Amino acid sequence: MNIDINQLAKLIKIAEQANIDEIEIREGQTNIRITCRHASYQTPYQPDRVLQEVATPMFSVAPQPFTLNSNESILANGANKSEAIAYPSESNTQTIVSPMVGTFYRKSSPESPAFVEVGQSVAIGDTLCIVEAMKIMHEVKAEQTGTIQAILVNEGDMVEYAQPLFSIV
Repeated sequence: MNIDINQLAKLIKIAEQANIDEIEIREGQTNIRITCRHASYQTPYQPDRVLQEVATPMFSVAPQPFTLNSNESILANGANKSEAIAYPSESNTQTIVSPMVGTFYRKSSPESPAFVEVGQSVAIGDTLCIVEAMKIMHEVKAEQTGTIQAILVNEGDMVEYAQPLFSIV
């Protein structure tokens, strides 16, 4: 099969316009495979695609949640000290942090209700949110029984490793 660059360009254009994900052409010893990445592959909100619990090891050392005590504060996204988020002074408050870098989702799909709301009681193992990393959805679960005191990030925000997500009393 002899194919010139113009014919190859036409094949690529046809595949893209027809929304073909992949096409392979074989003739004799010659193989041509064209793989297209459409806009649908780049949509950031696809929590229903793959759910994987955070308990799946992603690090050589499992990340541990930490609790901020009464006089501690965290700077949110490079905020000034005057804009620091002050956490409650109650010693039994636990802050749930992100186990990885990714995109924060409060619900499994745009039409679904949020997993939790402020003031809602949660039990150990309840799903609090989803953090998407590399198109894999990781469920973040409650590690203690309590009440959601604060949700510290917004739907669709990028979160960093160990960034506070929820405050539970």
